[in-house]
Amino acid sequence: MTGDWLMLLLYLKKVFPQKSQTIAQYLLHRRFSKIFERVVKQQTLVYLLDNHLISRQQFGFLSKCSTCTQLLDCVNDWTLSIRNRHSVDVIYFDFAKAFDSVSHPKLVHKLQVYGFSGDLLHILSDFLCDRLQRVVLPNGFSTLCPVTSGVPQGSVLGPVLFLIYILFENSGVCTKLYADYVKIYLEITNDSDYEMLQDGINKIYVWSNLWQLR
Repeated sequence: MTGDWLMLLLYLKKVFPQKSQTIAQYLLHRRFSKIFERVVKQQTLVYLLDNHLISRQQFGFLSKCSTCTQLLDCVNDWTLSIRNRHSVDVIYFDFAKAFDSVSHPKLVHKLQVYGFSGDLLHILSDFLCDRLQRVVLPNGFSTLCPVTSGVPQGSVLGPVLFLIYILFENSGVCTKLYADYVKIYLEITNDSDYEMLQDGINKIYVWSNLWQLR
């Protein structure tokens, strides 16, 4: 056990001596679960990247990708368009409460489509399902309610599962993603490009309705 964990355990035992055994078991269980999540996350990302299942236009929660690298990519494209004396139309989308809106059945279905099966599929499915939540106030707390949607925020696996959920193709326009933020743009050279850009907007609208994102 690392020094920080040991100090935390000793502090909690001092504050709650009657619950020291329960606290120790909880901390050790939580630490093991985080390590296990990291192992599953690493293997999941390796599988997705090796099989080119994650779009190169996704810049969120991936190694060597960030808002900065996405911006550099976009600015490079826009600069080339301006050099050619053409305008660029850019449309931004921000899905409301996207991480909380993930449908568990649809995410599990998408995992199967992308080749997840066997024990790994069961592990990921169990990780999502049968969760409970409650509201805690100073003078009491609500009854437990089932969590029917969303990826667990603050978890190690949550961001990767969200990346899988938000995977989509939008041919005809340039599409850049950072987690739940979507940006599409197109160099405008003639009137037909406006129609192509509108078609890209329509595709995102249809896709977001299908996958319950707003």
